[in-house]
Amino acid sequence: MIDHEFSFPAGSTSQTALIFIQDTDSTVGDGLTGVAFGDITWHYYREGAGTNATAITEVTMTIGTWASGGFIQLDITNQPGWYEIGIPDAVLGTGARFVNMTFKGATNMRQVNVLIHLPVLNEFDTPIALTDILSDSTAFLGASIAEILGDTIELQTDWLNGGRLDSILDNIKEDTTSLETTVGVAGIGLSDIRLPATGLDNILSSSTFAGAIADAVFIEDVGGSAFSVVIQSIQTNSSNILNDTDELQTDWLNGGRLDLILDNIKEDTTSLETTVGVAGIGLSDIRLPATGLDLVLVEGQTLPASMQIVAAVVAGKVSGAGTGTEVFKGIGIDATRVTVTVDSSGNRTDVTLA
Repeated sequence: MIDHEFSFPAGSTSQTALIFIQDTDSTVGDGLTGVAFGDITWHYYREGAGTNATAITEVTMTIGTWASGGFIQLDITNQPGWYEIGIPDAVLGTGARFVNMTFKGATNMRQVNVLIHLPVLNEFDTPIALTDILSDSTAFLGASIAEILGDTIELQTDWLNGGRLDSILDNIKEDTTSLETTVGVAGIGLSDIRLPATGLDNILSSSTFAGAIADAVFIEDVGGSAFSVVIQSIQTNSSNILNDTDELQTDWLNGGRLDLILDNIKEDTTSLETTVGVAGIGLSDIRLPATGLDLVLVEGQTLPASMQIVAAVVAGKVSGAGTGTEVFKGIGIDATRVTVTVDSSGNRTDVTLA
């Protein structure tokens, strides 16, 4: 049976803990008093050690001050049976997930069994100060707020009249207008088109013959459409392109539809920078939505569910201790969180999560 269960991050140093030693002569579970550091034997075994348990040499210690192998009685009058221990750093070193400790040997002392979990911290266990994020936002956000704001302002400048992108649209409009002028309303302007082959120039000088040839070619190659029909379609599409280009340019003018959208983006970005501030003022009330925690999985469990399990085992009520089946309740409630089956040595053989 496990009497005490603790959890320290692997690699922790200078850690103390409290244990309770029961008097075997008591029928009501009274604590045993007067046990000194030389009266007991103290051993530990780390997961995967592959050897016998390692003995710890006990020394006296001052209450509240860690000493490696320290052992001292607390308040003999008001808390009989309680002792403080100084856990050696070697017990909590990295490389194992758990370690057990055993205390025994004093007269009328019931053996004390302790299990210590050694979780490994990862990058998400270390809190990040808001001032660190703001001082080096590129490392945390991928780009600084100043860079985002600068790019937004540059984009809006590009679309202003005479700006880089506005000039590109002006050139497109000019080329489109030139095409429509060359083609003409009724296709005038195409009558002087010549094929580069010199031998065909005289044939194409006859507009009637050239038109007939063109119609024949287009009827064959463009799904039955005559040349004049195709030209009319090109003219209509060119006019639509021109209208769309004019509308797009108008949208980007100062006060236009898309220009207003960019103004709003700039205003929101400026507001964000003002709210965040140089020292992080405004972020103090940011909260992660509770539902967001459900997406964080720890060995198949959501983060809230994992915390409930840990809290139940560490601080919840326990029933069935010593019977082979121990039931851990949630903190302050009667809901079962964990059911553990243990063997005669107190080792867990099965764990059921509610």
